[in-house]
Amino acid sequence: MPITTNNHYTLNPKQLDLLRLLYRFRFATSPHLANALHLKPDTINQRLQILLNQDYIGRHYDGRYKIHGKPAEYYLVENGINALKQYVGDKCDNKVLHNLLHDKDATPSFIAHSLNVFTVFCRLKERYGDDLRFFTKSQIHSAKHFPKQRPEALIRLRVDSQWREFFLEVIDPSKPFYSYVGKVRRYIEYADEKTWANGSNTSLPKILVVADTVGNEIRFQKQANRFLKRHYEEEPKMYTANQYMAALIDIFLEHPAKS
Repeated sequence: MPITTNNHYTLNPKQLDLLRLLYRFRFATSPHLANALHLKPDTINQRLQILLNQDYIGRHYDGRYKIHGKPAEYYLVENGINALKQYVGDKCDNKVLHNLLHDKDATPSFIAHSLNVFTVFCRLKERYGDDLRFFTKSQIHSAKHFPKQRPEALIRLRVDSQWREFFLEVIDPSKPFYSYVGKVRRYIEYADEKTWANGSNTSLPKILVVADTVGNEIRFQKQANRFLKRHYEEEPKMYTANQYMAALIDIFLEHPAKS
């Protein structure tokens, strides 16, 4: 059903689906959106241009992007945020919506990290299709039984007719490496507090850590294992992968992080 927003332009459901993806992931390129929505590049570019012209979205793009063959990065602006409020209503978190207003001034490292999370989603979706559910940090922000420092996403994967859950962490190479080792300690404390058990009827999700390189994946495994030894047969269980996501089902369903 078309929705007329406050600038009298009527958005159709397909355009609103695009806005919802920007709410979920904060930033996206046209290849990300084309992949997620199963559209041809020309089609997604046409939709993006209309939304740009109507001031529902903004983008980062200049001559340097073109020289380096880098795609434009899209994000929501005020009209798009208001359209989501009207379309999605209470399914959007008010604090997240407020934070979106500042995305035009986001740092390059934050944008790159947001795109990396979107890339993980796209690669998982390509492989697992309808067996995948992927709830981003924006979507789980208001849920009280998650860790205080929210994971990048909650992944639900259907395997042999059963749903398995994972907290996703994506290593940001611009941040100190020890901050991710510190997250391992906080996950152990979170497991000991039984917060998930008190707020959910499922087992504590396993933790999937995706590194930017194979080398950093191995480095993380070695560092994290120091804190995981006493929990090896207990919760939380932690698994690692790298940006290539090769044989992911085997990596994070069968092989926990080891040194």
